Amino acid sequence: RVWFTKANSGSLSLETVNQTCGSSFGDTVEVDLRIIDASQPVDAAGVDIPYPGDFVYVGYKRGDLTTAWPFFDAADLGSAVRVGGFSDTPIAGGSSGVFVTLRFVLHCCEGASGDWLCPQAAVDDFAGMTTTCGYVTCVPLATRPSTWGYVKSIYR
Repeated sequence: RVWFTKANSGSLSLETVNQTCGSSFGDTVEVDLRIIDASQPVDAAGVDIPYPGDFVYVGYKRGDLTTAWPFFDAADLGSAVRVGGFSDTPIAGGSSGVFVTLRFVLHCCEGASGDWLCPQAAVDDFAGMTTTCGYVTCVPLATRPSTWGYVKSIYR
């Protein structure tokens, strides 16, 4: 027997993120990988997310679509994160939502940085989906003008 799976015509989209040093996450940036309008049920899927050298991968959180999947993980390959899993209970066709949230440290407080993250090498039920890249920008807070301290001294 030869098994063929129909290509899923939904899409995988990485969120565009603008992070500042002063946010509650500090130097940690969270980027969502979303499934948008999956045409077929998704019960097994995997994808690689290459990342640039100034990003440090520090972990993941399951998305709302994969919280009940018994087999799900993300592995750091050194220059990419491989995310995937499978379940007996598929994500329904036509669904949209977060598959996974990836966490990176960008050292925002040390200086501005940014780069594209793009899903690649999609397998299983992700095969055939279109992909959209997301741009991650990390900006340090502007320093306060040194004259702010002098205003207080005037009113003493």
